[in-house]
Amino acid sequence: YNSLPKVYKPKTSPVAEQIQGRAITENSRYSSLLFESYITFDKTFAGMHHLNVIGGYSWQEFDSYVESTKVEGFVTDNLGADNLAGGINPTPTNNQEKTVLSLSSDV
Repeated sequence: YNSLPKVYKPKTSPVAEQIQGRAITENSRYSSLLFESYITFDKTFAGMHHLNVIGGYSWQEFDSYVESTKVEGFVTDNLGADNLAGGINPTPTNNQEKTVLSLSSDV
């Protein structure tokens, strides 16, 4: 899923009064990929020998990406978090993480 939250603390709020307003925007993307494949072989030979084999493969990967920007020092509160260029001292951060949860093969 994707997420695009925005937060703005106006200059008049106790939290952002000393820094003339604070805007924080975030762009997040999270995904999960899953692949599983299994096969069964079942055979009876000469009426008395029975062979049953199951083979399979499973793989799952999680991927997350988070990008955020914090800006302070706004001249006006009118546009809120939609006016990142109206502030000073932008602080961008990026974080990407990829995790393989399971990788298995059975015969």
